[in-house]
Amino acid sequence: MNVGLGHGVFGLALALGAAALGSSCGSTAPTDDDAGGNGGGDTVTEPPSRCVADTFCLGDEDCAVLGGFRCNLALDSPRCQELFCGPENTLCSSSEICESGLTCFESTCQLCDLCGDRCSVDFDTDPEHCGGCNQPVPAGWACVAGSPVAPCDYPPGPYGVTMGSTLSPELMWTGYPEGPAIAASTVDIGDYLDCNGSRGINAIVVATTQYGSSSDEQLAASLEATMKDWGNQGLGIRWISLLLDDPGEGPPSAAGAKQWKDTWGLDSVAVCADPGASMVSGGAVGTPMLTIVDPRTMQIVSVEESFDGDFSAVIALAQSNM
Repeated sequence: MNVGLGHGVFGLALALGAAALGSSCGSTAPTDDDAGGNGGGDTVTEPPSRCVADTFCLGDEDCAVLGGFRCNLALDSPRCQELFCGPENTLCSSSEICESGLTCFESTCQLCDLCGDRCSVDFDTDPEHCGGCNQPVPAGWACVAGSPVAPCDYPPGPYGVTMGSTLSPELMWTGYPEGPAIAASTVDIGDYLDCNGSRGINAIVVATTQYGSSSDEQLAASLEATMKDWGNQGLGIRWISLLLDDPGEGPPSAAGAKQWKDTWGLDSVAVCADPGASMVSGGAVGTPMLTIVDPRTMQIVSVEESFDGDFSAVIALAQSNM
């Protein structure tokens, strides 16, 4: 919809074997057949034979008749294994079959202390344990691929709102950030900068939109489902909707932004009032207008007026930054 600014613009069961061997894992001393018990070493082995029945399985239901067993799918030939009968560094498919105090992590029963086995800590991303235990990054820095990364400086200009320009760091709007519309606040474009990918933002969409337009409302009606679908895919796309008017074609306001956000259930989207039509470069705009921005550089890679529902440009940008 093309609107002049002067008029108020805008996601077997097949049990095959005999009954289990009935010894108790927690109290039975290792014997010669306990090839799987390795004393907590680093080599990953199969669990001791005393823990595993001759019953093959595809799921836990195949082990129900044995009582106190679960299907260990991590074995080359999955079989029923006694509960709490997997020593450290033995194969597992659930924590229930590991000895008490161990956790099944990466298909291995492990003693998941804070830093010993990376069960609780991701050394690639944890700012307190970056690359190893108790190696914090400096204040304000991020941990990326196990190395400290300095905070981002906002890219230099020239600034503008046309294709190839960099969005100005002074761009900010009054409205509601992602989440329920509880209290109005300032949404700052600088908060979407992710120069090194440490924040998981791979694409930004700034959508200029308006009340009373069927195309704008059609986009808004499906947007939350689209955002959830993108989230499930791990695309890291962030969206800001900017309203150029209020209901009844009045000037845009935080109240109008809240109504838009609530009406369409846009919890995954920031919605703000844009009385200055900040993303519009001329005297008129076809809404919805999508300005697609690269969060690594804050550069505009695409401007799509009268958006037709094709998200290929923003998806391509997000995938290129993953």
